[in-house]
Amino acid sequence: MQSAKEKENVEGRDWNVLNIVEVFVFTIVSFFANRIAVARDISIHIVWFFMMVFLCFFFVCFFRFVWFLFLVTFFPQGFFSTNLLVLLE
Repeated sequence: MQSAKEKENVEGRDWNVLNIVEVFVFTIVSFFANRIAVARDISIHIVWFFMMVFLCFFFVCFFRFVWFLFLVTFFPQGFFSTNLLVLLE
Protein backbone atom coordinates (compact mmCIF):
# COMPACT_ATOMS: atom_id res chain seq x y z
CA MET A 1 0.00 0.00 0.00
CA GLN A 2 1.18 3.50 -0.76
CA SER A 3 1.18 6.11 1.91
CA ALA A 4 -0.83 9.30 1.41
CA LYS A 5 2.37 11.27 0.76
CA GLU A 6 3.57 8.87 -1.97
CA LYS A 7 0.13 8.82 -3.56
CA GLU A 8 0.04 12.62 -3.60
CA ASN A 9 3.45 12.73 -5.32
CA VAL A 10 2.28 10.32 -8.01
CA GLU A 11 -1.00 12.10 -8.69
CA GLY A 12 0.27 15.67 -8.37
CA ARG A 13 3.07 15.61 -10.92
CA ASP A 14 4.94 18.80 -11.57
CA TRP A 15 4.27 19.92 -15.15
CA ASN A 16 7.47 21.62 -16.18
CA VAL A 17 8.32 22.86 -19.66
CA LEU A 18 9.77 19.52 -20.76
CA ASN A 19 6.56 17.66 -19.90
CA ILE A 20 4.48 20.19 -21.83
CA VAL A 21 6.76 19.98 -24.89
CA GLU A 22 6.71 16.18 -24.72
CA VAL A 23 2.90 16.05 -24.68
CA PHE A 24 2.69 18.63 -27.46
CA VAL A 25 5.12 16.71 -29.72
CA PHE A 26 3.39 13.41 -28.93
CA THR A 27 -0.02 14.89 -29.84
CA ILE A 28 1.19 16.42 -33.10
CA VAL A 29 3.03 13.26 -34.16
CA SER A 30 0.00 11.11 -33.30
CA PHE A 31 -2.29 13.37 -35.32
CA PHE A 32 -0.13 13.34 -38.45
CA ALA A 33 0.77 9.65 -38.12
CA ASN A 34 -2.92 8.78 -37.98
CA ARG A 35 -3.72 10.92 -41.04
CA ILE A 36 -0.85 9.42 -43.06
CA ALA A 37 -1.73 5.86 -42.05
CA VAL A 38 -5.39 6.29 -43.01
CA ALA A 39 -4.56 8.04 -46.30
CA ARG A 40 -1.97 5.43 -47.35
CA ASP A 41 -3.82 2.45 -45.85
CA ILE A 42 -0.78 1.21 -43.90
CA SER A 43 -0.20 0.35 -40.27
CA ILE A 44 -0.08 3.22 -37.79
CA HIS A 45 2.90 1.54 -36.10
CA ILE A 46 5.03 1.74 -39.23
CA VAL A 47 4.20 5.42 -39.71
CA TRP A 48 4.78 6.12 -36.02
CA PHE A 49 8.20 4.41 -36.12
CA PHE A 50 9.44 6.38 -39.13
CA MET A 51 8.12 9.66 -37.74
CA MET A 52 9.95 9.05 -34.45
CA VAL A 53 13.18 8.21 -36.30
CA PHE A 54 12.82 11.39 -38.36
CA LEU A 55 12.09 13.52 -35.28
CA CYS A 56 15.11 12.14 -33.41
CA PHE A 57 17.33 12.76 -36.42
CA PHE A 58 15.92 16.28 -36.86
CA PHE A 59 16.38 17.25 -33.20
CA VAL A 60 19.92 15.86 -33.03
CA CYS A 61 20.93 17.78 -36.16
CA PHE A 62 19.13 20.93 -35.00
CA PHE A 63 20.75 20.99 -31.56
CA ARG A 64 24.18 20.19 -33.00
CA PHE A 65 23.78 23.15 -35.36
CA VAL A 66 22.68 25.42 -32.50
CA TRP A 67 25.67 24.26 -30.42
CA PHE A 68 27.96 24.95 -33.40
CA LEU A 69 26.55 28.48 -33.74
CA PHE A 70 27.00 29.05 -30.01
CA LEU A 71 30.64 27.96 -30.11
CA VAL A 72 31.47 29.97 -33.22
CA THR A 73 29.72 33.07 -31.87
CA PHE A 74 31.06 33.15 -28.32
CA PHE A 75 34.34 31.18 -28.58
CA PRO A 76 35.74 31.78 -32.08
CA GLN A 77 39.34 31.71 -30.87
CA GLY A 78 38.83 28.19 -29.48
CA PHE A 79 36.89 26.90 -32.44
CA PHE A 80 39.11 28.25 -35.21
CA SER A 81 42.33 27.21 -33.55
CA THR A 82 45.55 26.47 -35.37
CA ASN A 83 45.10 22.74 -34.74
CA LEU A 84 41.86 22.72 -36.68
CA LEU A 85 43.37 24.80 -39.48
CA VAL A 86 46.28 22.37 -39.73
CA LEU A 87 43.84 19.48 -40.06
CA LEU A 88 41.96 21.27 -42.84
CA GLU A 89 45.10 21.86 -44.96
